[in-house]
Amino acid sequence: MATQLPDDFKCPISLEIMSDPVILSSGHTFDRASIQRWLDSGHRTCPVTKLPFPEHACLIPNHALRSLISNYTLATPSKSQPCSQSQTLVSALTSPSSALRTKLDSLTHLARLTKRDPSLRRELTESEAVPAVLKFIDSEDPVLQEKALSLLLNLSLDDDNKVGLIAEGVITGLSKY
Repeated sequence: MATQLPDDFKCPISLEIMSDPVILSSGHTFDRASIQRWLDSGHRTCPVTKLPFPEHACLIPNHALRSLISNYTLATPSKSQPCSQSQTLVSALTSPSSALRTKLDSLTHLARLTKRDPSLRRELTESEAVPAVLKFIDSEDPVLQEKALSLLLNLSLDDDNKVGLIAEGVITGLSKY
């Protein structure tokens, strides 16, 4: 039987596992991308309490919850978990509103997961993950570059994935280095 992630790990707006949880003045936590879309669309009230936000809503990173989610997902393997977990991590990589630290955490987590899971490697190679990871190769941050290269290396562990990686332009992207 698959283990369910606690509901508190899910954003009240998207109902997806949060990759970049932030706390608002209402005391409720949301995934940054979801609450930012809510605010950008003109809403000035908390989606949960309906109480008004101050004029400039402050999004405070919820590091404790992000760590709990990360630790829980690492310690609690399940058959259905890698797919939704990897989708959440890839979403954090591709989201323009994700913090740099969140992107780094996502790369690190994906590299760790792909090291031991061939089906996840295949899934990521066939998804939007590779172009997103390639963007980090051009980063000024050497730690981001290292984590991106580590993830790409893990994805190339399977012969079947190598063709997909070449098609995605990994060789071309890396050849300039």
